[in-house]
Amino acid sequence: MNNQNQKIQGCVFSSKSVLPVAIMLAFLSGALLLGFSGYSPVAAYGALLRGSFGNVNSVAEVLLKTTPLLLAALGLTISNRANVISIGAEGQIFLGAMGAAAVGLFMGPLPAVLAIPLCMLAGVIIGALWGGFAGWLKVKMNANEIIVTLMMNYIAIEMVRYLVNGPWRDPNSVEPFSAQITPGAWMPVLVPRTRLHIGLLIALAMVVVFWWILRRTTLGYQFTVCGSNPRAAEANGINGKRMIVLSMLISGGMAGLAGAIELMGVHHRLIEEVSPNYGFTAIIIAVLGRGKPVRVLFAAFFFAVLTVGADGMRRSMGIPVALGTILQALVLLFALGSEIYEQRLLTKEKIQMLAALQEGGK
Repeated sequence: MNNQNQKIQGCVFSSKSVLPVAIMLAFLSGALLLGFSGYSPVAAYGALLRGSFGNVNSVAEVLLKTTPLLLAALGLTISNRANVISIGAEGQIFLGAMGAAAVGLFMGPLPAVLAIPLCMLAGVIIGALWGGFAGWLKVKMNANEIIVTLMMNYIAIEMVRYLVNGPWRDPNSVEPFSAQITPGAWMPVLVPRTRLHIGLLIALAMVVVFWWILRRTTLGYQFTVCGSNPRAAEANGINGKRMIVLSMLISGGMAGLAGAIELMGVHHRLIEEVSPNYGFTAIIIAVLGRGKPVRVLFAAFFFAVLTVGADGMRRSMGIPVALGTILQALVLLFALGSEIYEQRLLTKEKIQMLAALQEGGK
């Protein structure tokens, strides 16, 4: 009997994550690409590290970019748990920034204790409504959420573009952006002489909140069951349609919060490019996070390092930023490959476990 238990435990617990190996292979492929492009991979990766960790300002920039990526990816983690594939975080970030700008521009010179929460709340609400509408279309009309959220991105981005080129445009500037929001709505700076603000602390707090929701609450269990086995969810009295809409509301709200914080902490005004593809990068981060908020945190930090480091390579060696984007894509491709490999390995181990049980029953 003891031998049987050892066999079963060996089958169940023998699989290990190959994600670190996949990331190493991605960097090796990136090194080959750099070499073929005429650059020294060692010097390039050294420039990447110096650009990300060379001084206090570099580290602050990494953490600054981690903030919106982390917030948007946490929201996508919830929708992924409910088996809803949302591509709409980018547009929701734009609308979240728009909501915060509306409060900061038109509510008057409010004190920080009121202006900051109101701007964030406006961003969360408009982002949640935008995401929830896509969820409602999926539930009521069986609309494909991938296509719907992708198309809604363009609507949201063009809405912001219209506002900064039209009714909200700063009359004192030739550039297409709004006037500055009230100073009371600016995010306080965490590290002097850098752009790092308290939005980072809010994002870290959200990691704890989402971890608690997914691991310790009935709601987290319902999201998981609804996404992994809809029939079992219905048998247990879980309203699958309601969970889909709720997951999209939360996902949109978090992306909206990311947009609001980005506007309040970095730009202080509504601009056309309020998000440099944070929403699309957050999709990759959510995939790498595999439904675990702490892993999402590390993935967001990792991609922020790649983003800031790519700019460092450009400044010191003249390497195009596009190569940094290619490196991010390579990480995603190898990470997805590692996940497929792990799933196949897990299936094989389950078969071995069943065989061990059958052998023990004879």
